[in-house]
Amino acid sequence: MKTALIAPIGTSAPVITEMVMHINGLEGMELTDVVVMPTRDELVMAHATLARVALKHRYGRMRVHLHPLPFRDIGSTGDTVEFMRIAAKLVAEERRVHGCERVYLSIAGGRKDVCVSLAIVGQIMGADGVFHVINPEVRVINEQLERLRERIFELHRAPEEEKGEVYGRYREDFESVMFPPIERLRYVQIPCIPYPEDYIGRIGTLLNTSGRVRIERTGLEMRELKRLERAGMVRIVGDEVAVTEFGEMVGRIWR
Repeated sequence: MKTALIAPIGTSAPVITEMVMHINGLEGMELTDVVVMPTRDELVMAHATLARVALKHRYGRMRVHLHPLPFRDIGSTGDTVEFMRIAAKLVAEERRVHGCERVYLSIAGGRKDVCVSLAIVGQIMGADGVFHVINPEVRVINEQLERLRERIFELHRAPEEEKGEVYGRYREDFESVMFPPIERLRYVQIPCIPYPEDYIGRIGTLLNTSGRVRIERTGLEMRELKRLERAGMVRIVGDEVAVTEFGEMVGRIWR
């Protein structure tokens, strides 16, 4: 069974490898695809490289792919929505293009808004599980990563054909940080209650509609439209619905 993990990353590469260890430890599970989502910040990209090379070194047959986000940091509502759009597209691609029967999400990497946004994407896209990992020794790990900073950048900047050699040179130091004893880690499964596909589809269609649309043509009940209105995504005008500027922005998630 092909199984995928999609995970944002910040400046702590171990959150990726620690999550892979957990998913692979679930009964009947073996990850075949891992997609890591770094921002364009060079330090974040360097940690994404370390995660990718470490996973390929330990799990040779695993497909590990970096999907850089189009910004150095997520600092606005527009950036957040764009992140959600990209994450939703990746979930769909893992299923339809790469044939993964199960898709898991990790919210252990990145800022709080990234974690919350990805959990929402999990509900919209019907993810099979959303997980967080906690390392009680995070301060020690951060100190170790700081000591390894120059080696991490050396690995990141090395030509692709030389990355394996660089990793091997520092393998003991890298793996002591990247693959800690799993019994030291704590894993949290975030409840992810999927929305019905047809319901979510109707909302996506509405939010991508220009101009006003008659209520009966939305396929949504009035109570559902009122919830969208309270959330600031639509305005109900008589027997018609108009999408707000914020609603148009949220509608990009479906594009």
